Amino acid sequence: MYRESNRSQRLAIAKNLGFTGKPDNRLRSLRRLIRTDITQTQKFNVTSYFKPFVTQENYETMWEGQTPPLNLQGSFSIRSSGIGVFKFEQDRNELINLFQPSGDRKTYTSDNMRTLFESYQEGINRLFENPPSAYETLGVSFNKRGFRGLIEYAEDKTGDEFRAPLRLEGVGIFIIPAKARIVGKKSVPYTPVRPFPKRRRKERERYINRAFGALSGKGGRLSEFKPLD
Repeated sequence: MYRESNRSQRLAIAKNLGFTGKPDNRLRSLRRLIRTDITQTQKFNVTSYFKPFVTQENYETMWEGQTPPLNLQGSFSIRSSGIGVFKFEQDRNELINLFQPSGDRKTYTSDNMRTLFESYQEGINRLFENPPSAYETLGVSFNKRGFRGLIEYAEDKTGDEFRAPLRLEGVGIFIIPAKARIVGKKSVPYTPVRPFPKRRRKERERYINRAFGALSGKGGRLSEFKPLD
């Protein structure tokens, strides 16, 4: 809601959350409220900060330039799972499961969110400009909402028919710790993101849930940002 709102809309959110005072003070209070520390036991879904799918025409702007209001505590990596359509030798076109970046989880690591996003975009650029095992990259998607658009684009461009896997787990783009935390040979469960401060927490949570439900419904200005699978 905050990211997709202009100044007047953010001031309205701050007002409805009970913040008072001068406009700049209300906005500072709102930013403090939504800023979250992400620790080495958490991951965060950042899929909505990227286009649902990209092709040869727009891959350089897959990242839409914004970052979530998160503080990274330690080194993190950005990872994604989805589909890609590639042209191989002898005019063979295939839709395959795609993991970006390939390799171990230490690829694209940083303790800075913007650096991670920039590195990820650079990796997408390389995937199109110099695909490692294909002749040409036609398009990629790491968002289930983008699968249909990518497939329609690829079918129109190649004349072939494609079908996304019926069951594909873990689709999306995620920030994850660069190193897994293991205790007693078992991975430690991810901890929840910091909740609202206790004062007026229930009231504020009800407002956010109600407002987001209305804005992300059909015809709402946030309809494309419904909760991801």
